[in-house]
Amino acid sequence: MEEKVDNVVVKSHVARDLLQNAALFKTDKLVVWEYVSNGLQYIDHGTSPLVKVILDSKRKVIRIADNGRGMDWAGIQNFFVMHGENIDRKEGRAGRGRYGTGKSAAFGIADLLRITTVRKGKKFDVELFRSDIEKISSGEPIPVRTTQRGVPTDQMEQ
Repeated sequence: MEEKVDNVVVKSHVARDLLQNAALFKTDKLVVWEYVSNGLQYIDHGTSPLVKVILDSKRKVIRIADNGRGMDWAGIQNFFVMHGENIDRKEGRAGRGRYGTGKSAAFGIADLLRITTVRKGKKFDVELFRSDIEKISSGEPIPVRTTQRGVPTDQMEQ
C-alpha cells in the first residue's frame, strides 16, 4: 500500500495581503498620487492625459477622473489580481506600474474603493468595501461588488 504524501504549496491570505499593501499608503497624498499616476499612464496613443482630482472634505470623498483608456471586464478582473502581471509591461510598454497596488491604495485611508470605467462604449462600475475585506478569515477570494457591467453609454472613456 502506497503512503499518501501531502505537498507543500505557497498560499496567500488575500485579505491580509491587501491590507498589508494598503498600509504602505498612509496619507491622502500617496493614495491620490497612485490613482493620478494611473490616469496619466494608461491612455490611448495620441491622447493628452487629463486628470481631475475632486476633494469633498465634508463628505470625506476623494474622486479622481481622467480621460484614460478605461477598462473592459477583463481589465477590471486583472486589476483586482494581487501582484498580478502588468499587461502593458507584458506587451512591451514601459510604465511605473509593477506590482498591482492600485486596488489596495484606497484602503490606506478609506473604507471604500469605487471604480467607474468606460471602455469602447461600455460602462462598468465596481465597489470593494473594507468591511468585505475584513470579513475574510482564510485564503478565500474577496468579493468585489458589481453595480454596472457593460452598460452601453455615450460617456467618454474614463
